[in-house]
Amino acid sequence: MKSPLDSKSAKALLAVRFPALDKASGEQSQPSAPGHTGDIMVRAGDELDMSPKEASLSLQKLYEAGEMSYPRAGSRGMSKAVMRKLARVFRSAGYTFDEARPPEKKADDVHDAPYPIGAVQVQHDPRKAGNDAGLRILVARDLVKTGMTHLVETGVGAVAAAHLRKMKFSEDVSAFVGKLDWRREIGPRYPGQEAWPKSKIIERRADTVLLESAVAKGLGRPSTWANHVTKFMERGLVDDTLSLTSKGRSWISKTPPMLLNPQIAAAIEAACDRTVAGMMEDPDREPWEILSERIVSVLPPEVSRPLLSSVASEPPHPKPDPLAPFEEKIDRSAELEDTIGLDEILERKREYNYGPVMYEMPQ
Repeated sequence: MKSPLDSKSAKALLAVRFPALDKASGEQSQPSAPGHTGDIMVRAGDELDMSPKEASLSLQKLYEAGEMSYPRAGSRGMSKAVMRKLARVFRSAGYTFDEARPPEKKADDVHDAPYPIGAVQVQHDPRKAGNDAGLRILVARDLVKTGMTHLVETGVGAVAAAHLRKMKFSEDVSAFVGKLDWRREIGPRYPGQEAWPKSKIIERRADTVLLESAVAKGLGRPSTWANHVTKFMERGLVDDTLSLTSKGRSWISKTPPMLLNPQIAAAIEAACDRTVAGMMEDPDREPWEILSERIVSVLPPEVSRPLLSSVASEPPHPKPDPLAPFEEKIDRSAELEDTIGLDEILERKREYNYGPVMYEMPQ
């Protein structure tokens, strides 16, 4: 649901003193998963005011310095071995951590979710530590909570909505606030937890919001998220509030409606990770050429026809033979004539006297 809040209504809500909400339920929290690369970049934008590109570069620097694990991971799980290491670090810092609670990485996940390597001061404020160190602390803090269990009590949001209606807020704003996730957690403290959080207006970065939406829709990959978001923002298709500009509206009008569906784009992304039978063995065509042709062929005609016609005049590109440089024929017969065979070596061995050399002593 799109938020009906604007700057004016948000400031008005800050002044509201809400009544105590009735408790709707209380249940044990479900295990929270470690964040993958996209989740971490979103958190870096919200907490450290870092762009996706800045966060990506920071993760890479930490990885090269041996202070973070592989930075472009799409997994939201970790191996048991990694969890045991993290448990020792977090417990030494004084925090409760159950290494069996976080989800394990899936069998087809190559890398663990990103995690700090070595000791980390999770009690320090990441906003005061600089981009690299701050991001490392932020990742560690979020991981601490994955190993904790809390009692989650949810409030009856309808009470808040009714209160706003009495105060003459619009129905859209009242209903939106009433459907928010009203909750509180009871259990062990985790780093960064606020005992008495204050109401405040949070202005999120546009590139962070865009990244969060792309990750949720399954668009992009850990290795492409930062660059895709950066280039999209640089094209001037949207403004700072992510509303379409005149250029953006022009692009939309010229794009086939089918390609505006994020599910189609996500399906194409997923198909690029798969292999087609025989694509690696074809002697004349590159694997990417076979895969792209297969993907385009299953798209609706209104999409596939323009794509195919745009490359119809492109001449074929013969597949280069990677072994060709090593198969050059060289006439080495002259060299072979001068070589000594095994029979000749053995014959010389029989003729040679291997006894001790006797020297004649001078008189």
